[in-house]
Amino acid sequence: MYYQLSKYGLTGFIGTVAHYIVMYLLMLVWISPVLATFVGATVGALVNFTGCRQWVFRESKRTMDTEAIRFGIVSVLSLLANTMLVWSLSDVFGVWSAQLVATLLCFLIGFLINRQWTFSTASDNLR
Repeated sequence: MYYQLSKYGLTGFIGTVAHYIVMYLLMLVWISPVLATFVGATVGALVNFTGCRQWVFRESKRTMDTEAIRFGIVSVLSLLANTMLVWSLSDVFGVWSAQLVATLLCFLIGFLINRQWTFSTASDNLR
């Protein structure tokens, strides 16, 4: 499981780099930062999904459509959890410490949910 977790982390890092590169390039051609980060985040999410499906959790028996929907749900819930954690912890620990805690928690919980639900290999859990 630790090897799979490290692959999940590397995939997330690559997705983040893709997000930032796309955002930067779009801003060079005068696209607004908000639109640029939206497009960049979308590209990053596609990179993450592809990496998870093809490399991290390749033993999954689900269809790509099911995995994509579930991955999207987990990603949106992770975004909401991250936001709520930073909001609730920043007054106590400071913004950057709160963000670090939120990132680590969302990373670990996202990995477990994606492993057990999104890309599950259990035959009784394939609905």
